[in-house]
Amino acid sequence: MLRLLLAAWITLFLTGPLNAQSTLQTYFPTVFPKPVLIVDPDQLLRNSQLGIDLLADLESKRRDRVTENQEIATELEAEEARLTDLRPTLDPAEFNTLSEAFDTKVQQIREEQIAKDVALQREADQIPIRFIEIAAPILNSLLQKYQAGAIVDRRATILYNLNMDVTVEAIALIDEAYKNNPDILTEEEP
Repeated sequence: MLRLLLAAWITLFLTGPLNAQSTLQTYFPTVFPKPVLIVDPDQLLRNSQLGIDLLADLESKRRDRVTENQEIATELEAEEARLTDLRPTLDPAEFNTLSEAFDTKVQQIREEQIAKDVALQREADQIPIRFIEIAAPILNSLLQKYQAGAIVDRRATILYNLNMDVTVEAIALIDEAYKNNPDILTEEEP
């Protein structure tokens, strides 16, 4: 009898915490992790037609800036040469007045050109951001398709399963959406 009582007590003592633990687990639902997708944003930008067009537009603007700067430099060099040719025929005070006016003009043009260069650089810095904003609905569709919890930049991962990389699929979807709506580049952001 003592053995039976001792066995019951040991069984109750040992299984009691297990039952408590399983009871606690019922109050805390199990969370099933969602997959994480990987993309290479640089590859999205460089290899999608949308990104190619954004970068081509920027490159065109850069070429225009170079051309404009060359034209201005040519005009200023010609004006400086005329001023230099006039120097022997002008009285020193008159030449100094013309020279100072020219220097002021050059400084003003330089400041204007620097402002244009800064604005163009800001635009260049915004291209990846603008691209992701335009592509966000498409990337979101991939999240839904794969029931994923997040899309992570490939550069932020150390090690990952290559099957999680949806960059190529994202490029194809972005290209399809851009082909169907090429005005997406000129649409205003909401």
